[in-house]
Amino acid sequence: LYDSPTDKVPYDVSSDGKFLLYADSHPKTLRDLWVLPLEGERKPILISGLEFAEMNGQFSPDGKWIAYSSNETGRHEVYALSFPNKSGKVQISTQGGAQPRWARSGKEIIYSDLNGTLVAVDVVTEQEALKVGSSKNLFKTNIGAWSARHLYDATFDGLRLVTMRLAEQNRSGEPLNLVQNW
Repeated sequence: LYDSPTDKVPYDVSSDGKFLLYADSHPKTLRDLWVLPLEGERKPILISGLEFAEMNGQFSPDGKWIAYSSNETGRHEVYALSFPNKSGKVQISTQGGAQPRWARSGKEIIYSDLNGTLVAVDVVTEQEALKVGSSKNLFKTNIGAWSARHLYDATFDGLRLVTMRLAEQNRSGEPLNLVQNW
């Protein structure tokens, strides 16, 4: 789709299939969010190019917002930025957060706080603005907050969250057998 010499991490495809959201590493600005149009010229669009690490992006279900995390305040927080005009930026988390995911309804953003607890925040879109409502802790996980990849997601019906679980270290001393080319 697109080739350059830097390390890229794909995050999401817009619901209409027209855009790919990804992070691109840069020596000066660390990790930046970009959108690659999947039609036409396919010229990448810079979403955030601050001298901080922006990552874990996801399009809102209607494609008008991008939720992501950034360490621009000195710790990772979750933000939403209007798309494609990038005119409205709203901070979602207030005590640290990462790995934001939109609920399929578009009415909540879920993220992992500093302790690995998943938090749901009510959001309402009005014209070109996003209003942040109340938040509630959902449950504690052991996924950690600072992965460059999403480690959980909401099911399509929005009724459940699916998380990866980090494996416990093998303390029994038993060998691990790897079978190749079977």
